[in-house]
Amino acid sequence: LIDPSSITPAPRARQKTFDTISRTFFKNSIPKKIAESIQQTTCEFLVFEVDPEAAKIPWELCHDEIDFLCFRFSTGRRFSTAIATKSRTRPQSSEHGSILLISDPTGNLPASCVEGEDLSQFFLHDLGAETTWLTNNVDRLTFSRWLTQFDLLHFSGHFETSLENDEGIGWRLSDGLFTERDLGESIDSEDSLPLLIFNNACQSACFDSVSEKADGQSLLSTILSSGCLHYIGSLSKIDDHWGREFARVFYRHILDGLAVGAALRLARIHVRAADENDPTSWAQYVLYGDPLKGIYGERANFIEARSLVFLENVSEDSILKNVSTVERVPIGNGKNCLLFHLPSEAVRRSLSFLQNGGGMDSNGHESRIAISSGEVSVERCEQSGRALAISGPPVETGESLLGMTGPKQLLATRPVMDDARANVRSEDAPAGSNIVWLDHGFYRHVNIEDPLAVCEIGLEGFSPLSPPVDSEEATRIISPDQEPVLGWRPALDHVIPTAQEWILKEKLGEGGFGEVWLAHHCETSSARVFKFCFKADRVRSLKREVTLFRILKDRLKKQDNIVQIYDVYFEASPFYISMEHVPGLDLGRWCQRYCGDERIEESVRLEIVAKIADSLQAAHDAGLIHRDVKPSNVLVEGTPDSPQNIRIKLTDFGIGQVQSTQLLMNVTALGFTETFSKTEMSSGSGSRLYMAPRTACGKTILGSLRYLFPRRRSLPSPARQLRPTADCGLGARDRGPDSFGGSPGLLGGRGGKPVPQRGGSGGALEASSRKARGESEGGPAEGQGGEA
Repeated sequence: LIDPSSITPAPRARQKTFDTISRTFFKNSIPKKIAESIQQTTCEFLVFEVDPEAAKIPWELCHDEIDFLCFRFSTGRRFSTAIATKSRTRPQSSEHGSILLISDPTGNLPASCVEGEDLSQFFLHDLGAETTWLTNNVDRLTFSRWLTQFDLLHFSGHFETSLENDEGIGWRLSDGLFTERDLGESIDSEDSLPLLIFNNACQSACFDSVSEKADGQSLLSTILSSGCLHYIGSLSKIDDHWGREFARVFYRHILDGLAVGAALRLARIHVRAADENDPTSWAQYVLYGDPLKGIYGERANFIEARSLVFLENVSEDSILKNVSTVERVPIGNGKNCLLFHLPSEAVRRSLSFLQNGGGMDSNGHESRIAISSGEVSVERCEQSGRALAISGPPVETGESLLGMTGPKQLLATRPVMDDARANVRSEDAPAGSNIVWLDHGFYRHVNIEDPLAVCEIGLEGFSPLSPPVDSEEATRIISPDQEPVLGWRPALDHVIPTAQEWILKEKLGEGGFGEVWLAHHCETSSARVFKFCFKADRVRSLKREVTLFRILKDRLKKQDNIVQIYDVYFEASPFYISMEHVPGLDLGRWCQRYCGDERIEESVRLEIVAKIADSLQAAHDAGLIHRDVKPSNVLVEGTPDSPQNIRIKLTDFGIGQVQSTQLLMNVTALGFTETFSKTEMSSGSGSRLYMAPRTACGKTILGSLRYLFPRRRSLPSPARQLRPTADCGLGARDRGPDSFGGSPGLLGGRGGKPVPQRGGSGGALEASSRKARGESEGGPAEGQGGEA
């Protein structure tokens, strides 16, 4: 299941195959009642009680239609047959414990040597852990002498797991195999193995047998019965780079006090997110041991993603009335911290605290509330699971915010407010109150290294609704040009202050300029899209977009393929433009939803490309260049059910340019022509991945959209950089003479003829796409030999 050689080579196909097998594995291997319990539970830890003969089966890779079990839970294994474990006798040697690092003991694995060097530097310099590193020519005697002297062993080298091997099972060292018999002879009654052994070697958990044999227990059983509480091994081959990265992330978390199972889960999450090429590079590792325990067998801290509400001068009655079932942690001086799962729920309850007690506690002291969010370490009672203490950056941030709040004020970090205002509705406010959402800008706080964005969520007529005053601990740091774009922020079901007939209904997206929201007219229910600008340096870009649209409006008789702009407001904050609402998806999301649909024939795909070219040509005919054509700026209406009704519209001309300054003469009275400088008339602004290659690096390339989209290849990820050698997903056989590489090739291989030249305009691309569409429906045009 997890051997890369047994899975389809193409990464995306491999992921699909991998997921399918894992879902089938769960469905066919887990009894129905247990499967239902797993799918419904909110627990964070899962222990597999494994029969010794089933140890090679990757139970952690079952997929319960939610996720792989090793991602949903912090997982561990134990044997169904009890193994007596030796008690720990050696005290902890230092804060992080002592680490024995053995890499490439045979001297023939350069990658293992690199892993040892990297980890030794990481342990010593990044973590300050006591570390001994052995590499090259490590023999059995040396291994035996050092083995029992450390709290943690990391091994990177050869490991033999097959009983067919004449020497047995064990670690391959410079003078032979270190087997279970050698291990037994190395440990006397007073010695014990390291508490944690990370055997970062291929198949190091893939034993032929772990049951008792005639000559004694298996190596794994011997390890677990000789003082080792946690054994981590691999069920498959290990990629050198990602195996090293996996170990580094794991150790950072485990040495910070996390439970071993939780640290292993976070390492899996990190590698899965980082490795785009191999969907299985995280899948090999399994833990034998209790996933809830730390290195020393202690009940370790838990890392949890929470929204934290810090309360000062809030009455006990108000707390119990509103959040009797929410976890509470005292933080001293009569203050409390409440732990919520969602920022929106934290905000709802906090607003109730403010109003229910009239903003005061039972002694008449005025209430103050602060909210932060993020990953925190939670110390829990081993018996009840109750939260005893919390720590982490969100705690420091929340306490700092609480010190900045004024009477009857609720301050929050920007991530909390941004999440909550897209989910908290007007009816969630206390009766008779209106919620106000304000951004007060950045503050420099003595307890926080980076500037802190401070926001306020308040009740109109009750809360201060003003920036915190400067103090010895915190000082506001904003420039004069930032002041106009601070203050009011859009939120669900709120009216726009300068367009009060419009009610905000949904946040559609955000970008470097600000945010985009869908609004409905309060009387007609008609829809419009409002683009708000909250960045002082992007107001000019918004004005440019309006200017360019007015040029289009003057020069084009029809603008059916360009998103219309209706109103603009630049007199005071919030600055915005209101636009036509297109009830569809942008091209990127449309592809994600429909590109696997067999109903979308190549002819339909080519027609979509042609319509995009139509829209671009219309803009070019009007004397405008878009300069930022990318999937998120192409809106698609329609579905595969009615391909003939699919419509395309271009949006976001914010960085566009005019081909001649003469075009600006007619819009001078609008006051926006100063937004065009001489350099901007021909600058290289734009999203770099989608920038014209001639602008990006002085070379040309085949149109990647024309190539990729009809052939059902994914559009390039915006995270990838455009490099001079990049081919936007084209293989060597796909590159044409105009590509970056300059080598001749074929465009998709339709008929085998090379592409003669790059299209000279959007109209030329539109024509060639529709021509190709005709060929895809009825075969090559006569005399064309199948040329695309």
